[in-house]
Amino acid sequence: MTIKTTAQEPNATSNHRGRHGLLHAIQIPTHFLSVLVLSACVLAVPADARAQVNPEIANCAELKDEATVTQADLCAAHVGCRFVLNVQKTCARAKSYLERLQAAIGEGTRTLLFGYRKEVTPDAIFTAELNSEERSNERALGARPDVQPRAQDIGNRVRDAGTGDTLSGNGKNGTTWVYYGQTRDGQEEGAGTTIFSSGEIQRGQYRQGERQGAFDVLHPTGDRFVGEYVNGKRVGAGAYGFKNGATLVGRWTDTGAVQGTFTRADGSRFEGLRVDGKPAQGREYRADGSLSEEGRYDKGVLSVGARIDTEGNRIDINLPRDREAAARAEAEKNRLAAEAEQQRKREQAAQAEQQFRTSLQTMNPGQLFARADELNAQGDRARAREVQRTLMSRFPEHPLAATTARQMTGESGGSTTAGGGSSPAGTANAASRPAGTRLSSQTCEAMKQSVIATKVAPNASITASQETVMFMTKTVLDMIAANCPTEPGVTPAQIAAERQTRQQQYAAAENACNAVQSGGRRCVAQNHFGPGR
Repeated sequence: MTIKTTAQEPNATSNHRGRHGLLHAIQIPTHFLSVLVLSACVLAVPADARAQVNPEIANCAELKDEATVTQADLCAAHVGCRFVLNVQKTCARAKSYLERLQAAIGEGTRTLLFGYRKEVTPDAIFTAELNSEERSNERALGARPDVQPRAQDIGNRVRDAGTGDTLSGNGKNGTTWVYYGQTRDGQEEGAGTTIFSSGEIQRGQYRQGERQGAFDVLHPTGDRFVGEYVNGKRVGAGAYGFKNGATLVGRWTDTGAVQGTFTRADGSRFEGLRVDGKPAQGREYRADGSLSEEGRYDKGVLSVGARIDTEGNRIDINLPRDREAAARAEAEKNRLAAEAEQQRKREQAAQAEQQFRTSLQTMNPGQLFARADELNAQGDRARAREVQRTLMSRFPEHPLAATTARQMTGESGGSTTAGGGSSPAGTANAASRPAGTRLSSQTCEAMKQSVIATKVAPNASITASQETVMFMTKTVLDMIAANCPTEPGVTPAQIAAERQTRQQQYAAAENACNAVQSGGRRCVAQNHFGPGR
């Protein structure tokens, strides 16, 4: 049967009795009358004491034989013994504990009138727990020449104090505790033993309720500490034995740091300062005693110092320097990458510029005119003017060259507005200005024929068809603005009405075209179906 218990991780101040909780003192005088009372208690164990034993242990079949039942009842009547019994994890371990307890009690305590009396004592509880099979490493710690004298002295002081007075209360992490030993004014004072419901046992010297002096502590994790305490903390010389066979011997500070030797079960060891349970400054030795590394450690890892291989060769270690060098290398790598990216962008821009200039030499007048209008719509006035200059230089006699010239000098009612965009509003504003220099009749006729010759294909896309309508309408508006000849008898009012109609047509075509665009593209006036296409 497995018994479920919860073990606590030990630390320098683990399971210290909390004075904020329940605390009461039971004074048990040791005069003659108490002898009779205690003798009677051995013969009649209270039923409520048995009831406080862990039910899973109380129901163990292994504890039902007559000899074990008697010992179990004796333990159940003792609060501290019952605490330790309750944390045994299996029925077999519980029985083993009771057998060790019986051996520790031995013949019992000698009385004045009734011979020997079987009695559970704090020392018997400590001895029974220490002698378990699982605590062989802790027993070995107590047998060390540098530890044994202190452990024996602590045991002698506690045995001399006897059961003494009893105190109990609530500790940390939901534990309860009971104290047996010397007291003064309701507090621990002198030698005594504290047993926790977690199974931890502390025995040593107290002063005004605090651990003060030499102590021997059995942790429920299977570890053991023998050493000095000051104001409830490990301070001074001591030895800590771990369940896994490792030991730590040295001097503790009030911050928890330890200056000493940490020896592992395999024989390897660290000598120096340990902080938060990890090496901080010192030397590491192999199991054969040879030095493997030395220096300053950061979170248990050698940071500045040297590693020594089995041949005695030293390898310098300087992690801060290496990290700094790595950071510089990374920064330089990033800088070079940024420069390379900038150079790539410059080359890409130069290539795009070259491609742009090359494309201008392959476009016809209509394409150049439309490209300039598109660049103006995008806000790229510089490139738009370069396209316009190319149009005028390559095709000086073309009607669109004259239109472009007027756009550049601000005399035309073309698509280029003061803001660089193409819009009906721009056309309307330009058409309302006084007419500029008249175009030659040949130029006007060429513009007229370009409109007449343009036929929108029936299967044309919306973009192509509407941009062509914008081109045709814009050409008519440019002719009106340039005072091109009209039919005989046409009045100024008719010309104004024609201008308004064409402006409306341009706006309708532009809106229809822009409605089907994506990616931010804006429609521009260009001839997709006229001559040269």
